[in-house]
Amino acid sequence: MLDYSKQKKSFGLALLLTIMFGGFGIHRFYLGHWKFGLAYLAAVAFTIIGIMIPDVTRTSDGPIVMVAAAVLVGISLVVLIEICISYWVVGRENNRIKARLSAEYGVLDYKV
Repeated sequence: MLDYSKQKKSFGLALLLTIMFGGFGIHRFYLGHWKFGLAYLAAVAFTIIGIMIPDVTRTSDGPIVMVAAAVLVGISLVVLIEICISYWVVGRENNRIKARLSAEYGVLDYKV
């Protein structure tokens, strides 16, 4: 039981990370979802790079800026959805931790 209390994920911290740094996927790294976290980071990095790359032929309303804005709006919508489902995601992750520890230590059920 001591192992579970050390490893379980906090809903409050996950929600705070989602609100503050959700666009960068930091909350996904906290929950152990590395692939999702890397996808968030890649999307934001490519968007920022696309906005910052100087191009003399591009005007301020060029296609790269429009695509970057669309990606940022998409990430914002995903973050809003993740704020709504964060309680379920944290609960699911904690259940996975319980199952792994139960199998590892041969305990039928971890009580919190």
